[in-house]
Amino acid sequence: GLGSDRICHELKKFASCVVSEQADEALARAEFFDYAERTDGAGQALMVDSDVIIARSSAVQDLAGWSRSVVVGHAQRPGKYWANYWTDMDHTAGSQWYKRGFDTLDIYNRARQGLFQVPFGRGLVLVQRGEFKRLADLFSKLKGHGSDTMRRLCLKSTDVGLPLYIDNQRNYGRIYDPDAKESDANDDEEDDIANYGDLFKSIASVHISYKNKSMRIPREKNLSLKDYFQKYAATQTPVIIEDYEDIFREMNTRNIVEVCGDVTASVARKAFGQGKWADLEWHSHGSLKRAMRDIAELNNTGHNGSDSQVVGIFDWSLQKKCPELLNKHFTVPKYFAQDFLQRVPHDKELNYRDVWPSLFMGVHGTYGSIHRDVFGSAFWMFVIEGAKEWHIVNSVEGTDMFSPSGEIRHYHDVVQKGQLLIIPGHQWHQVRNHGLTLSLAGNFVSEGNFDTMKEEVTKNGNDGSYYKQVKNFLLDKDFNTVVDYDLGDLSWHEFRNPFMMRENHTQEMHNECLSQCASEASAHLPNNGAKQKSTKWWMPFSL
Repeated sequence: GLGSDRICHELKKFASCVVSEQADEALARAEFFDYAERTDGAGQALMVDSDVIIARSSAVQDLAGWSRSVVVGHAQRPGKYWANYWTDMDHTAGSQWYKRGFDTLDIYNRARQGLFQVPFGRGLVLVQRGEFKRLADLFSKLKGHGSDTMRRLCLKSTDVGLPLYIDNQRNYGRIYDPDAKESDANDDEEDDIANYGDLFKSIASVHISYKNKSMRIPREKNLSLKDYFQKYAATQTPVIIEDYEDIFREMNTRNIVEVCGDVTASVARKAFGQGKWADLEWHSHGSLKRAMRDIAELNNTGHNGSDSQVVGIFDWSLQKKCPELLNKHFTVPKYFAQDFLQRVPHDKELNYRDVWPSLFMGVHGTYGSIHRDVFGSAFWMFVIEGAKEWHIVNSVEGTDMFSPSGEIRHYHDVVQKGQLLIIPGHQWHQVRNHGLTLSLAGNFVSEGNFDTMKEEVTKNGNDGSYYKQVKNFLLDKDFNTVVDYDLGDLSWHEFRNPFMMRENHTQEMHNECLSQCASEASAHLPNNGAKQKSTKWWMPFSL
């Protein structure tokens, strides 16, 4: 709406500017992304429709901060429930048009804020470089659809696995309304950008603020155990594993409630400024079933994390509170199945060996303070429901911020339902809930984070009882730190058995196992020495 000449005049201060003569909307958009793909150094492309009036000079930085491939900034006609995206779509045959969802109005008026996956969006769209070519190809196939181009593009994007997100945490602008008077605009919103140079300055600064300082967490499928240890654990790099949902299929809401519903649970609340771990404190809340019901009800009222102190169920130990669930339904992924804590004989006291995994259930928009986990241990989380937004930062201790090499590694990403995240030991992190979330998590010590554990437990001042326990056992000169790269996923019984023997282990080692664990295992010997079909391991007993 401002005219291509004015926009190009401002843009030429920072980059080249090309005005398309293409009359067809789909082909013009395809040309836009094709040009972006051919432009060296173009990390993002901002696609703005002529009826959107941008109200944030930091729009590009804000949208880029989500580290999503395609993100739409919230814009709305003043005083109306008319936004530049849909939260739901009618998928009946021959339709696929707008449908008002149960939370549409709450999202439009921003009573619920966050990053939401939506079926349709337009107007103010930021696209990361990795999708330029794909979008150019998709648009080129939509020639002749006129004003319906973007709806069709969104449908095609969904079909090819390219999700579309909307950020309504900020108001990015307004949609021009030809029937509205100027006084109808919301006086509380930012003024419209009079000088587009401010916006383009923000575009130029994205590479400094986000490309060089913030990174998406790497994603993997079919990741071997050896590659995990060498590529990620050894380099202190977090990773999201996208193809492990099937392993956790039995750890669902129905089974959790069925097995653990009557067990007493606590709910975490914010306790900022009180010096508590992660600024949280716990309060008893009756049974787990009741706590989960109340948290879901609180979430459904539109709670956004700012008007209540309730965070949710936080770090509720399944091993201590409901081991039956783990025995029945939990399989331990190979990436942390060789937890060194489990190698300490079970007749020896070792606090955190008998705690994880834990259950988390969070209210939309809530989060704790940035923190590190205990004794330099690594951490994993699997998202059952909802999504979790993560900030992960390497330790800043000893970093010279004025040195050219003094850069901090900062990862910022959203872990979606069905994804498994593993982060190294000693990493600072902060997590925010997107929607009502349910997840499992735990800590472990193994190859790759053994050194961070050692550094933490031997540090001056870290002389708590559990640090002494870890130090006494895991740093013993005879402690076994060998990792088997061929080992797969384990049942809970196999994982908890601290002396599982492979077929090629000696009889002396087997006898040592029986001797050290006989008292704890005697009640669980249905078939002493029976070979398990699921692995190559011998299982003389089950805990």
